[in-house]
Parts: sequence; C-alpha cells; structure tokens
Amino acid sequence: MHADQIAEIRRYIEFLNRGREEANALFREMLALPSERWDDWLAGHPAALSVPLFHVLLRHARRLIGDREQNHGLALTELVTRHVDAVTVPPEAELALDSLKRKAWSTHARALLSAGRLEEALHVTEMDQDLLVPWDQPPATEDDIRRVEELIEKYGLHHLREPS
Repeated sequence: MHADQIAEIRRYIEFLNRGREEANALFREMLALPSERWDDWLAGHPAALSVPLFHVLLRHARRLIGDREQNHGLALTELVTRHVDAVTVPPEAELALDSLKRKAWSTHARALLSAGRLEEALHVTEMDQDLLVPWDQPPATEDDIRRVEELIEKYGLHHLREPS
C-alpha cells in the first residue's frame, strides 16, 4: 500500500471518528420517532445528513436484517438510500462518501432479499453495480474467471453469463 493511500484511509477513519458521538445522539433521537416521521425529522435536522449518522443507521439495519424486526431494518435502508445523495463531505473525505453509498445500496439489497422481495433486490444490485464494486479493482485474472465459471455451474446460475 502506498503512503498516499494510507494517508487517505487515515483521513477517512479520523473523519468517521469525529462525528461518532453526535451521530449516536442523533440516532437515538430519530429512532424514538415512528418510521413515518423519519423523513420529516431529517428535513428538520440538516446536520443529520452525515456519513457518521448514516453509518450508524446502516449498522443498526444490518443487525435487524433476518431478525423478527427486519421490516424496521428495511425501513432504515430505504431511508438511507432515499437521502444518501444529499450527504456532503469535505473534499478530503470523499472516500467516506463513496464507501457510504456502496454500503447503503448493498445493505438495502440484503434487506430486500431478507424480506423476500427478490426482484427488487436484484434490481437494486443491477442498478447500482458500479457502486457495489470496489474502486481501483484490478482486472480479473484467468483464475478469477475460472472460479466464477465453477460457481455458475455449481449453483446453476447460467443466466448470469448472458446480459439481458
């Protein structure tokens, strides 16, 4: 890893840590409300449109996915994906915003899948594939391609070979 990459990751971590306490307080305040009021609450608290708060919301949603409160987790991911584009960060924290968007959409897809909404989960995954794939991904090697082919055969996912 290069020194500039390490510095960028360090700035990312420092950025997240700075807002953690406030994010936890905002999280408790928002969750005390019924989910129908969350959008209005966010509109009245513009400072809440933050990477740290949205990370806290997604972490809580992930705990609920597959649980008896999974609908609550889905409501959280729906809220985050509705508002994630309104989140802003200083220029040195762009990595935090990119990471948040990927996490928001992948968590939302998992919540939809867990709720049995398979078509919607697939649509979210296809729609935002560029967000879900890590940046600066090296090209696939022949071993990678061979492994994908093995998995396609093993799980009967032949439809993934041909784009629709």
